Amino acid sequence: MSEFVKKVLVFDEIQKGYAAYGKRVSGVVRLEKQNNSASAEIYVANLDRRKAEELQFVIYVDKKIYLACSQTPSLTVSLDMLKDASDAACLVAAVNDGRVYPFAFASNAPFIQAEDLSLHLKNDVTEYEEFVCATDNYFEKETSFDIDELKKNAAEKFKPIEQLKNAKPLDGKNFFASVKDVLKKIFETYPPCDDLNDLMQNAFWVKVPFKEEKFFTVGIMQEKERPKYICYGVPGNLSKRPLDDSFSFLSAKGRKDGFWVLYQDAATGLCVGKLDG
Repeated sequence: MSEFVKKVLVFDEIQKGYAAYGKRVSGVVRLEKQNNSASAEIYVANLDRRKAEELQFVIYVDKKIYLACSQTPSLTVSLDMLKDASDAACLVAAVNDGRVYPFAFASNAPFIQAEDLSLHLKNDVTEYEEFVCATDNYFEKETSFDIDELKKNAAEKFKPIEQLKNAKPLDGKNFFASVKDVLKKIFETYPPCDDLNDLMQNAFWVKVPFKEEKFFTVGIMQEKERPKYICYGVPGNLSKRPLDDSFSFLSAKGRKDGFWVLYQDAATGLCVGKLDG
């Protein structure tokens, strides 16, 4: 006697901006098993294809994760198993410039959340780039570092930010609070950028590897015992100015090789352009 199992999940839009003609993204996931063959047939409806270079799918069936990519909003994925009581879910994300953006989710079990499946998305963007792009994620919480913990994994060059342990929350929404944990991880992971640390007393910088032996710099500047600026820099020469006038040039006195630096207000997350002085 042949065994046949069929389940249908319906997509719900979890992020606006990916639907065509002002509609909502929708669609279905059809899970089927016929004898020893099981599959997930996926179709995403009302998708604006201009909003995604590629689509990435995370499928959960019976505690197993399946990953798939497609240039079109429909595809079929082979499954190892499907039972009558199978718990299942599917997350769809748009891929643009190597970064993934989840926008639709389907599930037949309340304990399976989109956030759980998003952990399995393949993101080609570095933690540094994610950090730079986190400027719209504000919420309030304590804004000080655990300096003792930081120094356990750090060299002597971490000393310039020691006074951050006395940082106090600012009134209103604070950008630094929302990225403090990521910034701390970056400082613990990457080596100090001595060229910039030697230039500034109240700042600390690290070198973040990027592509083809290139690197960026990430730094924190303080003022009156509070985080004042989050900083990003690239090695450069005074004679080759960036097209964006917001960058400032930092170098040892008399040298033309240095760093073009962008400053981000620690309280608001907004670019502040050139600093006075």
